[in-house]
Amino acid sequence: MEKQKGVYDFGSYPLDAGLKNAAKRGIRTMPILGYRNPLYDGGKTPSTPEGLAAFARFGAAAAAAYAPYTNDFSVYNEYNSTGFNDGACGITAKCYYDMVKAVKQAMPDANLVGPTSAGTQLAWHDDFIARGGLDHLDTFSVNYYSSTGDSPSTPPEEIKALGEFTQLVKKVEARKKMPVWVTENGWPTHTAGWTEAQQADYLIRAQTLARAAGADKFFWYDVLDDGDNPGEREHRFGQFRRAGGGVQGLAPKPSAVSNAVLIRQTAGKRLGARQDAGDPAVHVYPYGTTTRSLWATSPRTVSVRTDRPLTLTDQFGRRGTLTPTAGRITLGLDGSPVFLEGPVTGVAVTGSPLSLSTAAQSVTGADLKVTVTADRTRAGALPRRLPVTVDGVRGTLTTRPGTKTSLTLTVPATGQTGVRDVDASVGRQARLRTTTKVVEPYTVTGRPDIRRNGAGLTVRLTNNDPERALAPAPVGWRVGPWTGTIADPGPVPAGKSFERTVELPSGAQQFTSYAYSVTTGDATESGSLSLSPVEPAADTTLAPVDLDSRGEWVSLRGGTRSGPDDLSGTIRYTHTDKDLILDAVIKDDVHNADRTDPSAA
Repeated sequence: MEKQKGVYDFGSYPLDAGLKNAAKRGIRTMPILGYRNPLYDGGKTPSTPEGLAAFARFGAAAAAAYAPYTNDFSVYNEYNSTGFNDGACGITAKCYYDMVKAVKQAMPDANLVGPTSAGTQLAWHDDFIARGGLDHLDTFSVNYYSSTGDSPSTPPEEIKALGEFTQLVKKVEARKKMPVWVTENGWPTHTAGWTEAQQADYLIRAQTLARAAGADKFFWYDVLDDGDNPGEREHRFGQFRRAGGGVQGLAPKPSAVSNAVLIRQTAGKRLGARQDAGDPAVHVYPYGTTTRSLWATSPRTVSVRTDRPLTLTDQFGRRGTLTPTAGRITLGLDGSPVFLEGPVTGVAVTGSPLSLSTAAQSVTGADLKVTVTADRTRAGALPRRLPVTVDGVRGTLTTRPGTKTSLTLTVPATGQTGVRDVDASVGRQARLRTTTKVVEPYTVTGRPDIRRNGAGLTVRLTNNDPERALAPAPVGWRVGPWTGTIADPGPVPAGKSFERTVELPSGAQQFTSYAYSVTTGDATESGSLSLSPVEPAADTTLAPVDLDSRGEWVSLRGGTRSGPDDLSGTIRYTHTDKDLILDAVIKDDVHNADRTDPSAA
């Protein structure tokens, strides 16, 4: 935008058209002031007095240019991270303080948003606040995600960053009354990430939790998938899939629908404090006086006290009416939030006499058996006959005092893999939920058979069907230039696997990546593998891997490598009974980092 000092051409950047187009559709934007300019500070993040002054003038020019559309401007993005900040000053709070002070002086009337930080980093924020940084900002902002230290299964309620964000809100409120925004939060649906169903669940839960912690605005990262590689994390944060594969438009993921439902259910309603349901797994949040958002981090059944029928809306907008019996409604909760509308006087975990069950795992193309059970071995009234509806299939459950009775219904198969929600309406006073993980009927995998000498490919054919045996077709395999067929895998019993290791020719090299594939019938797997032995630490026979001949040089931020004297080395992988050990010996003619003791980290 500024190719000559002090001359700004905002129309040369795609943001200009996008921002104005969004404004026509009623969408307000928050441009981010960044990042660097070859005219100042050597093309690095501004840090000198001249560079900061130029950056501040650029911000003032942007505010004037976009005054008809927005007054919100983020001062840099994730300044406290080398992912965006490459300035000579560094990523410290003091350096950022100098930046926001200069920008605020040039843009006194703008709503300056910051630090828009990478994570919660309490020590960094403490330093920034202690220096008076909030005096030069109008809105406090932070980007946070499920972070290092959280396991892949950590739900939004338990991630470390949420607890630290809650602390940050209190620290900010103690210093200055100002809005607090979560300017990035999200869960990606890449291969090693979360399922699309989990993303939809977490979207509602994460926004509710952030607002309950004190956030005034919440920005989901991001709207649209950024690429087409399903294995790349940064390509799969979106609520919408990119066009492709015969689909010309943007296809919504379940999270996009859940976001729309959340907005419609809660818009214009004030979020209240979490209500106690007698169990830490159960979350109940009131919106206004008549709406509640409910979910449970582990399946629970709750009793809802009310004297009137309630409208239940699930996260995808499906609505139904629940009518109380003796002033109570029974509701099954899990990780997928629901909304209740109507007068509620209390919600509490209960030991319901009604339960719903199905197989933990099922397969595509096979009907699913679902069982509803009524337990009247203890005191408590239930009608003698209860109409039951499970995914559109109807039946009648007969109950008897002093005993358990069950009704099993068979619901139609699905062709989609993933978590399948199963809902049951029992009478008009109970709504129960359970899930089943739907997988392909059978799968085939190929894994390297790692040895000190020689090499092989282990082929595993798994029959996921819990009831029927599999008569598989021959299995074809390929590793690099070598191919073969397992002609007689034989029948595979229900729920069992067939496994065989094929020998690879002596020409197969260790520590070398090969493309591979295994195929049988409709099942296939492909990718790359390496025959890379991991030897006992006290008994090594193989030479270490020479990075100069086997490694791949990748330049980061314009770095260069002239040859082995510049950067080279060896690595060796070994193991003990408890540890995987990487032993690296690296030669580097320029090394600008302090040595640290990993055990003290």
